[in-house]
Order: sequence, then C-alpha cells, then structure tokens
Amino acid sequence: MNDDLRRLKDELGQARATIIALMPDEIRKVLESYLTQKREDAHKWEYEAVERILEFAQPRPAQEMGESLSSTQRTFCPLCERNARPGTSKGYAFPRALFDHLLGRGNLYHCPVFRAALALARDYFGSRGSH
Repeated sequence: MNDDLRRLKDELGQARATIIALMPDEIRKVLESYLTQKREDAHKWEYEAVERILEFAQPRPAQEMGESLSSTQRTFCPLCERNARPGTSKGYAFPRALFDHLLGRGNLYHCPVFRAALALARDYFGSRGSH
C-alpha cells in the first residue's frame, strides 16, 4: 500500500506541475518563484505571488462586465478565467475578491491553478527542513 500511496503522491505532484507549466511564461515565472525563496519566507511568498498575479488582471467597469448593482471594477481570474459565481455577475470584484479567490478565502471558489502552485510550494518548503 505504501508504494501505491507514494506513486499517487508523485502523480499528483506531476499533475500540479503540469498545470503550472501550461501557463504563459510570465505567469509561470511568478508561480514558480517559490523555488528561489527560503523556507522562512514561504508565507511572504504566497502574498507576493498573489500581488504579482493581480498585475495580470484586466479590470473593467462593472457595467461592462454585466454587473449593474456595483461600481467596483471586475475582472476574470488571469489564471483560471473563472467567474465569481456561475450564473451571477461576471468576474471578480477587483482587487479584493480576486485576491480572496486566489487564496481560497471566504465563500469564493479557490483558484485551481494557484491552489496547485501553493501545494507545490508547500511541498517544496516542507522538504527543505529547517535549512
């Protein structure tokens, strides 16, 4: 059973790495930037990566995105291109709701691309011990 579990963990890691590899180069560089960080900077990396991902967003006026009840700019996630909630307003309120979506906060769907990057980063930092 341990061999099966190890194989499944390896395959999951490979699938996560493939998700990141499929991103455009500039975004991929941000998502892989944890590889240049020290373990003690892991939490800081998470927030810095999100801030950098926000720079790839293309916010537009709420009315242009189909949101008539708000004046807050909205944008699709630059990683997964998802909506805040299917069937409701388009995109995420920018920047707060997009920030929360990337980190999986509140009742927003956690971005699957950034979730994969976080898992890879956490595995990386965890494997580095106390170096």
